[in-house]
Amino acid sequence: MTFPDWKIAPTIPLADLVEGVRSYSWDLPLEGELEHWGQTYAWAPLLHVEAEVARRGEGIVLTLLFSGGAVARCARCLSPAPLAIEGKVRYFYSLRGSDHGETEFTDDQILFLDRSAREIDLATPLWESLVLSLPAVVLCREDCRGLCPCCGADLNREPCHCPVDAADPRLEALRELEGLRDDKEVPEGGN
Repeated sequence: MTFPDWKIAPTIPLADLVEGVRSYSWDLPLEGELEHWGQTYAWAPLLHVEAEVARRGEGIVLTLLFSGGAVARCARCLSPAPLAIEGKVRYFYSLRGSDHGETEFTDDQILFLDRSAREIDLATPLWESLVLSLPAVVLCREDCRGLCPCCGADLNREPCHCPVDAADPRLEALRELEGLRDDKEVPEGGN
């Protein structure tokens, strides 16, 4: 799934926004998978979204809360791991052009709306926030023991019978250095 595959793109009509606060909510269907962080995330069928919009003069503060789920492979044992995806983000919009006066925010913190705009399209900010809320490292559980590097057994399900001394051959040079340290006393400062 890539942006914008939503069948229902959430929008907020600007005509609805008078001074004060308005609330909205949607249950958006999500389908497919997303490749991100070198990981495949399969979406749960629905994403619940709540929006609170506060308008003050030419400024609009949009607060988005979202919750949903996904399934990805555990980084240690490769088992499917269900994920709760939640987030809360705030966006600042201005109905003035970017060339009007100073504000307390920098231009990269404000999204400028054209005066002829009739609505705020939430698809882009929601998609950005959703993708950024995905964990870079997925674990099925915090104490996941992973896979045996020799035989590939899932150490969460069964013990492996590989020799304890079966180390990564790429680290053999370090083992030899460790042996030198045990055999000889190394003076302070090295050599």
